[in-house]
Amino acid sequence: MNFVMAGMIPTMVILERYWSGSDQPGSGAFWFRMSLASTIGGIVAYPINYWLVSRHLKHGCMTLPGSDSPAPGLGYTSPEISAHLHDMDRGGEPAPSQHDHGLKRGGHQHGGHDHADMEMKSLPIGTATIWVILSFAVLFAALAATARYVPISF
Repeated sequence: MNFVMAGMIPTMVILERYWSGSDQPGSGAFWFRMSLASTIGGIVAYPINYWLVSRHLKHGCMTLPGSDSPAPGLGYTSPEISAHLHDMDRGGEPAPSQHDHGLKRGGHQHGGHDHADMEMKSLPIGTATIWVILSFAVLFAALAATARYVPISF
């Protein structure tokens, strides 16, 4: 989140300064500026998120093991999963469909990924603390660089 904000804040502050009328929430310019800032924030945060997901330190989209299994106690099962499990319970093979991405009974495989190798890892507390401090340092550096050129006020 610090990396997202390191991209968003400078974008919002600089555009507000030089784009008159973009500071009014009722205007389209304001929401375009916010959308642009969110996009820049996502671009800035992408490398660290890619690194975290590739090293199994956080879940990325579509990488949560068992995410396609029914919600416990809520009685919800997606229609695609229900059809597959129903066919398998009758002893037959599930009919292939455009939604079949290799899901096996029990939700162990989805999208061609075996979830046995998707187990989350963790960093030692010292290393994790250093990463948190570094992420705040990146955020504060972005704020300081922005404040050199455009005053930031609250």
